[in-house]
Amino acid sequence: NYDIRKVEPTLVYKDLDFKVITATAGDTFARAHCRFEEIYESLYIIQQCLDQLPSGEVRAKLPKTLKPEGEVYCRVEDPRGEMAFYMIADGSPKPYRVRIRGPAYATLQALPPVLEGVYVADVPAIVGSMDGCTSEVDR
Repeated sequence: NYDIRKVEPTLVYKDLDFKVITATAGDTFARAHCRFEEIYESLYIIQQCLDQLPSGEVRAKLPKTLKPEGEVYCRVEDPRGEMAFYMIADGSPKPYRVRIRGPAYATLQALPPVLEGVYVADVPAIVGSMDGCTSEVDR
């Protein structure tokens, strides 16, 4: 039941009512079922956001430089899991350093034990159900 939106809520998440979708089974069907449940829960979240949307301007003017100098680490919930950002600012218009850790790398670490002893014909369905993004893990 871990969801960064519940653990460290940002912006409006603290004002939203939503369930963290989980399953006790760990098979391909359970992962697919969770995906569908997450879609329904996302629609519920969107409806709440639309109901709470204030009237008026929706654009904000952003600063030209990243101030103050320093570093920040933040985590957000991504459609595939937890995504993390680490940034160092030196006061210039561009960050000195940026590191992004996507959720697929951690998720795909589970593949070796999950694939142990399965039929080769089942591998595409199992890997697909993990919802990994190969461009994200190609480092």
